[in-house]
Amino acid sequence: MNASQLVKAVALETGVAEDQVSDIFNSVIKNILKGVADDGKVAISRFGTFKKVVTNERQCYSPVLKEKLIVPSKVKIRFIPSECTKGNI
Repeated sequence: MNASQLVKAVALETGVAEDQVSDIFNSVIKNILKGVADDGKVAISRFGTFKKVVTNERQCYSPVLKEKLIVPSKVKIRFIPSECTKGNI
């Protein structure tokens, strides 16, 4: 399921117009990303936690170039599902 399919499903289930659901959906995503950037994590009760994870710089070997490369550190978002969510999948 992609974002537009999710918006349509929520609109059908709730009876709210798709454009309003889309605006709410986009606002929720934007605020989750802002919360992770500002606080390092966002926890949603009975769903899960979004955490900011910083990977370290590391060396890897490129078989195409046949040389060692340095992969820079990155900031990623990790999702950890709650026990309630794990039980419903």
